Formats: sequence, C-alpha cells, structure tokens
Amino acid sequence: MESKYIEVNKEISIGARVKMRKNYQVGEVKEIRGRRAVVQIGALPMNVALADLVVVEAKERATL
Repeated sequence: MESKYIEVNKEISIGARVKMRKNYQVGEVKEIRGRRAVVQIGALPMNVALADLVVVEAKERATL
C-alpha cells in the first residue's frame, strides 16, 4: 500500500499533520498536554502519546 505522506524529522506542534505509529492513521494536532497530544482524525479527536506520533507531509509538497 502506497502512502500519500512521508515522515519528516520535525518537532510535533499544534497544527502539524502527524501519523500514529501503531495504526498509521493521519490527523492534525489540536492540543499538546504534557507528553500527550489531542489529534483530530476525521471527526474523532484522540488523546495520543507524543512518542506514538511522527510528523508527516504530503508527498507532493515534500518533493519540491
């Protein structure tokens, strides 16, 4: 399965697009609370450990 995103070595911040390491779902960081982040995936906000997230970018943008 080909992903639309590539992992980038950036710090997780509010507004960043991130991928969960366990199930590979991509969402947007809405809040950071200590070592956890609230990630919006579709209509569902999830509370996820920062260690389980990696920042991603769309392949089209990252290849420029």
